[in-house]
Amino acid sequence: MKAITTSIFTFLTVCTLSTACNNGNPPTSTEKANDTVATTDTIVTPIEEPEAEKPAYTSDDRKAFGLKGNVKDVTPYASAEWNILEKLKFDEQGNWKKPGGTTKVLNTDGFLKTLSTSGGDQSIKVTYTDYDENGNPTKLTVKAEDSFGETTYKETYTYTEFDAEGNWTKCTVKFSRTFLNWDTDAEEKTQGKATLKRTIHYY
Repeated sequence: MKAITTSIFTFLTVCTLSTACNNGNPPTSTEKANDTVATTDTIVTPIEEPEAEKPAYTSDDRKAFGLKGNVKDVTPYASAEWNILEKLKFDEQGNWKKPGGTTKVLNTDGFLKTLSTSGGDQSIKVTYTDYDENGNPTKLTVKAEDSFGETTYKETYTYTEFDAEGNWTKCTVKFSRTFLNWDTDAEEKTQGKATLKRTIHYY
């Protein structure tokens, strides 16, 4: 009896809704033919692939120079035009085999802020002002002094080739050079562009 009562109630409910939707008039055959089924678009959100894991810095000294992986040496580290650290070397623990007379200061992110070296009557100081997201310097200033005068380079780097560890092997550098002659107080200014390549060996 309960099942019959439920069925009657359901039937009456359907009839009531149908009557209300059709204003009390049964649908004609024409209305049935023109009936359409409303559909809604389904939005599919693509699943983003996780980023590939970047190679890690294996020591604080290697990180200071923006080098990933178990780097043994880099030749040359910097432009021969201002001749600083022609070869950068690390031991198997990643400690920098620092040449005599060379000092470094790091910024809060652990990258080079300044690098200085001196020998004989020459001293050179490099100041790093900007880095890219991979820890490579993009802008720096070099001041070199010797018995003839002071040379200042302002350099901008663009990196174009990298090895499997993520270390750059080729880049383009734009520079402006100002030389102050201490004997005559005359200034010489030049601008240039060069392509730098470097070789990296690993343990």
